Amino acid sequence: MIIAVAAIIMAASNLNAQEKVETVNNETPINYNFNINMRSLSRYLNLTEEQREVMEYASDNFGYSVKRLERTKEEKRGARMQKALNINLAYAYKTLDKAQYRKYLGLMNSSLRNKRLDTLLIDESLASK
Repeated sequence: MIIAVAAIIMAASNLNAQEKVETVNNETPINYNFNINMRSLSRYLNLTEEQREVMEYASDNFGYSVKRLERTKEEKRGARMQKALNINLAYAYKTLDKAQYRKYLGLMNSSLRNKRLDTLLIDESLASK
């Protein structure tokens, strides 16, 4: 029992120390959980049912790809993030009209920035796509 309590205390202090190391430079760590609320997206972009299905697939695929980055070697993350984003934007470009796509780019830009995923991108000019 005492060993279990000691192990829990050590684990908690280790997590706390790791958290302090990650935020030493006032930088928040990258959040690899990327889930898109399709109901809100559908309402915001005024998607048809067909558009919603395609964007739901693209969003799920992108979220899965981003989550996998957590386990990817650091030197490969940028290229894989760029590839996942390019695939997602290709689906969006083919599915949405110009006004919807422009709004979607704005959402993706702010979402990537909020989760600090934009720091992984090779080509940071998302809006030019």
